[in-house]
Amino acid sequence: MNTIKLYIRFIFNKNRLNLNGNVLIKCRLTYNKKRKDFSTGISVNPDYWDPKKQRLLDKSDQEETINMQLSLIKNKLSKAFLMLQIKEEAFSVNDIYNLFQGKSLEKDMGIIEVYNLHNERIERLIGKEIVQVTYDKYLESLKHLKSFILWKYKTTDKPLRGLKMGFIQDYDFFLKSEKNMQLSTLNKAIQRFRKVLKFAIGHDYLDKDPFLLYKVKTVKKEIVFLTKEELSKLENHKFKLPRLQMIKDCFVFCCYTGLAFKEMSNLRKSNIKKEYENHLKKLARKYPDKFSVKITSKSKAFSICYGSVNNKERTEKKH
Repeated sequence: MNTIKLYIRFIFNKNRLNLNGNVLIKCRLTYNKKRKDFSTGISVNPDYWDPKKQRLLDKSDQEETINMQLSLIKNKLSKAFLMLQIKEEAFSVNDIYNLFQGKSLEKDMGIIEVYNLHNERIERLIGKEIVQVTYDKYLESLKHLKSFILWKYKTTDKPLRGLKMGFIQDYDFFLKSEKNMQLSTLNKAIQRFRKVLKFAIGHDYLDKDPFLLYKVKTVKKEIVFLTKEELSKLENHKFKLPRLQMIKDCFVFCCYTGLAFKEMSNLRKSNIKKEYENHLKKLARKYPDKFSVKITSKSKAFSICYGSVNNKERTEKKH
């Protein structure tokens, strides 16, 4: 059972006297370092109030009635608190107040439920802010998260409220031990989960960020660069297999243009703009910005050679 205590105090502001010289009593709830103040609707003479005993002194004519009303409020709040403790689920100070008021508690959102809401949202942004492959990665990460919750908690979802860093550490361990993920792939999965939790915080589904003290483990990869001599040697080498020769030429083309393989493979003749002095004009795969690459004599030879091959292949496929 939850061992965090609920503190109930009755307070008032001495500087806010009504026409009768009385002040309005407020009730302050403090639970899990969070406060909730609300008006009791009871007015008292501040001179007759005992702040230590939290009751009205015997000098007042209304002492018995008001003390009984305040006692009833305190008992009702304690009862609401006890009922929430029995459920053995995470709850907030607002939940205590809502139950005291007789209001129904807000439904707890589940981790998978929020993840689905996030994915539905970004799906509408495909082709506008993100590309299909980004959305697919979120779907893949969602599958891993579902597998983890089933593996760890033997259920299909887990309440989002009360989520702590221990959940993330266990998820990290699961991806390493059960999914055999390398550190770079694991970090991407955790990074996507963190974005989903930021979405949850932004929509008030979650109060605190459980990633606050989480540290990402980085891996340093040694980047190998080709020297001019090595690139020249590779460029002049002729492979017997046409397939290997094409792969080699594609790699060399990327070296001279600076394009990633995916951008290079999606190039078409329409991307060559002569009005820009033979520049390649193309939209990047993951970003909406256009890039421009000047075609050198070597990359031009490649584009002429494989441009005609690709056009021929497309024509043959049509027929």
